[in-house]
Amino acid sequence: SHSGFHHHGAYILSYADMPGLTRPAQMIIASLVHTHRRKFKLQRFDEVDERLREQIVRLSAVLRLAVLLHRDRSPRPNLSRVRLEAGADNLHVSFPDGWLKTRPLTRVDLELEQSYLAMANIRLSFA
Repeated sequence: SHSGFHHHGAYILSYADMPGLTRPAQMIIASLVHTHRRKFKLQRFDEVDERLREQIVRLSAVLRLAVLLHRDRSPRPNLSRVRLEAGADNLHVSFPDGWLKTRPLTRVDLELEQSYLAMANIRLSFA
């Protein structure tokens, strides 16, 4: 189904023959695909090398924001004035004045994303 395509994509990436990629790299890619939308399940990163796990979790959080902000899938999104600041356990997205007012669905998605990222102890703020 369309709503679960990230699960299907991760499954394919987990078990596909991918010459040129190490098994650990393949699992990282599968984890990123699996966690790029909806619930943010940390156990999905269990197969990632422990030394890289925190970085991959943070990379996934940034990927999730990119997917969320590129809602209309236009070839030339106007995100040039959107800023992302990343701390050890937090992300802050700054928008130009009025940007979120004209995009109420994006605001709702960001509010939902706050709860998803909180599951991974990542605090998301935006203004």
